[in-house]
Parts: sequence; C-alpha cells; structure tokens
Amino acid sequence: MCGWNNWYAPQGKDLGNAWRIGPDDTNWDGVLANIDINANLSDYAGPSKGWNDPCLLLAEDENGVQRITELQTRFQFSMWAVMASPLLISGNIRNMSKANIETYTNRHVIAINQDSLGKQGVRVLGSNLTSKNTTNVWMKPLSDGFAAIAFLNVGPNATDITCDDTCLSQVLPEQSKEKMVVCAYDVWSNTRETVALSYQLVAYQVRSVRARSARIQFLSHTHISPFESLEHKKCKLCHSF
Repeated sequence: MCGWNNWYAPQGKDLGNAWRIGPDDTNWDGVLANIDINANLSDYAGPSKGWNDPCLLLAEDENGVQRITELQTRFQFSMWAVMASPLLISGNIRNMSKANIETYTNRHVIAINQDSLGKQGVRVLGSNLTSKNTTNVWMKPLSDGFAAIAFLNVGPNATDITCDDTCLSQVLPEQSKEKMVVCAYDVWSNTRETVALSYQLVAYQVRSVRARSARIQFLSHTHISPFESLEHKKCKLCHSF
C-alpha cells in the first residue's frame, strides 16, 4: 500500500501485506524521519499481520549518483533489517559501488531481516533521530532465542554509547545483572570479542546484536568514522556461536 496515511499501519493487515508508513526517503533526513515514525508501529508488524514499509534503500540513483554516503547506506540497511522492513533497493545495481554491493549482500544482516519470528525491532533507549544529536538502542527478538540489537549515534561529534544494566535488562530480561559477560560478533569485519555488562562504542557507529544467555552476536559497522574495535578480554564463549 502506497500513500503513507496514518491509518495504514493499524488497518493494513486487512488490506495487504505491506504499507508505507511515511513520505519518500529521498535523502538522509528522510531516512531518519521514517525510522522515528516506525518506532511507534511495531505492534502492527509480523507474519500474521504484514510489514511496515519505511520506503526504499537509497544508496545511488539509477545513474550511480550517491544520494547518501556508503556509510549511511550501511546504517540504513542495518536499521531496515532490525525493523523487519522490506528490503527494496532504489537504484541500478549495475551502477552501484563495490562497497554498497557488499552491504546489500551481507547474509548476516539479511538473516536478521528475514528471521522467521518476524518481530519488528523497538527503540529501548534514546530519543528521535531527527534531532541529529542523539544516540539510540534498538532491540529485535529472534526465533532462536537470541535478540538483534542496534546501537546508533547520529550526532555530529564522537560519543561513547553504553548499554548499562538498565538497558540490558530490557534486551535480556532473563539475565542476572551481576557478572554478566557477553560475546560480540561484528558481521562487517567478521571478528569476535568479549564485552562486559556495560560497554562503550565509539562515535558514529551502528551496531546490531544477536543475544541470548551470556552470548551476544554483534552486527556492527561504521556510520561516518572508521570502525575502531574496543579492546576486551577474549573468552571461549565467543567461539561457541
């Protein structure tokens, strides 16, 4: 369903299997605006309902001219996966950069989007991204008992992002807050690391997480600045995914 009227999401399941939830995301501001709109619509999405559609994946136009940067393309693709949104590319793959092709063919990110549980991710920490100076944490439950989690920073400056015990209690409610250790998997660099209960991310990154029990699988990548992996003590748990 096209048109993005406010009644689409509440009534969409009776009329179709996907519906627009906001205006055309023709630029970076549009991407952020539709993420904020979709943050309030998770109850209407799912296999027996249908899918909230925050518009197209931008990257380049049909002539290969970038509409958002390659790093912003990765940011958008990660968030569309966590939000269980339709992955519709608005562009000509014959004129697409190698980096964007690699982004759109990342099977780990696609698997989160296509997870059979079909839950849409929700914002568990932070405010509207359109403020341009904020951080977010989003969570999407997965069918294998893990959770996919996204950490976002859209501010202009480097900012540490910490998912503390309050944050993680929403993501992993069955976990004890004491002596919690999680293992991270970065799908963009294909590396694993150990992360403590409260950990920090460098600025301008989006990270998405697969988590269950004491195991966490990160899908992380750079938004603007080069990715700087945190130094954490390795544990055998990280290699048991």
